[in-house]
Amino acid sequence: DREVTRGEFEASGFRNRPNMHYCPTAEHPMVGPSWYDGVRYCRWLTELAGFSEAEQAYVNPETFPKDWPLDLEKPGFRLPTEAEWEIAARSGMRSTFGFGNDESWLDRYAWFQDNSNRQTHLAKELRPNLRGLFDMHGSVDEWCHDWYTNYGFGRVRADPSGVNAGSYRVFRGGNWLTKAWFCRSASRNSNPPLYESISNGLRVALIPFEHSKPLAKPESGAETGDTVAPYAVQ
Repeated sequence: DREVTRGEFEASGFRNRPNMHYCPTAEHPMVGPSWYDGVRYCRWLTELAGFSEAEQAYVNPETFPKDWPLDLEKPGFRLPTEAEWEIAARSGMRSTFGFGNDESWLDRYAWFQDNSNRQTHLAKELRPNLRGLFDMHGSVDEWCHDWYTNYGFGRVRADPSGVNAGSYRVFRGGNWLTKAWFCRSASRNSNPPLYESISNGLRVALIPFEHSKPLAKPESGAETGDTVAPYAVQ
């Protein structure tokens, strides 16, 4: 129900990142992981949870991959797709934010430029959205699995797996340094998968039910919906 913390990420044995004073304790959200680090963390977490290699959502690459394919039918931990992330962020709402359209309420749900004091903050200090998820807006930008492409209206929510190739991976949500506009549920951004930043972090997704199927396509033009039910964005 929150972003991965520094303590959780470092427990995986991955190297520390520069600028750790932006996440000074183990309870602060992790900053600085690349997209590849996020995938490696998901594989480590899946193994820790007792899943077999055959249940990993990401295969174990023999060489450093340009692309790391995702199997949505496998039950292991993984990065959320854009479709899953946006449905989770909207929390059933068709509004600018998961709590409505009133930007003056954002500081009750998100750490962003106006209230962060240029510092990350502990998880769960602000209000969760209607799905019980904390810091979907602001805090740190969250990597998604998808390659970035320019979608038309409604396409992100109708195409759960995204395009098959690209140069940039998507991240969503806005962060502690951005203006409110970039914290909107619909706001999209991207960077190369090796990108590391003091404002980037991650959140993981899991299929909690056996034999779950990939996200069903909502009706054409649908703004949001509950078609993400088999998936849990943590």
